Amino acid sequence: MNLHAEIDDLLRTTDDAFCATLHAVLDGDREAARTVLRGSAVRRSQVTAAQEALRARRWVPGPQLASELQYVADVAHVGDLLDALARRAVAGRPGHLSPVQRMEVSVLLDAGSRRIRQLRERPAGPGLDPAYRGCGCALFEVADRAVRDRSVTIVLCADLAAALLQASRHAARAA
Repeated sequence: MNLHAEIDDLLRTTDDAFCATLHAVLDGDREAARTVLRGSAVRRSQVTAAQEALRARRWVPGPQLASELQYVADVAHVGDLLDALARRAVAGRPGHLSPVQRMEVSVLLDAGSRRIRQLRERPAGPGLDPAYRGCGCALFEVADRAVRDRSVTIVLCADLAAALLQASRHAARAA
């Protein structure tokens, strides 16, 4: 559990949007993608609430506050990428995914959702938990392999994996 309920709320809605968006990409479900886009304003307001809650605390060392604010900004970036992917799904442009691409999206769905849940439970460092390390390795592999794909959908998935890794890094620093 995070220090602030606002961050927990943001991570919960981001996880919901993450799962819904990637399922929409895999299934071609435009309505699910529209639902994600309708929730975008709520996620943005949660980002603002989390930032305000962090800034409202007294006697927080500057480097720690900077890491915490960067962590929230990273989660906001994940939300922006989800919106971009959902917009592609709504427009009907996810395209036909090859079996390899479907596997990449499926791995991202599994590893990304696990990582967001791990961040909600407690931001652990990679040395502390083998499941945390394994999840990070899966995200890294998605980011690394998907970058070589020309599909915009898969490139967005790679960016999502990289953004989750970045958020994890800042969460561990802020913990």
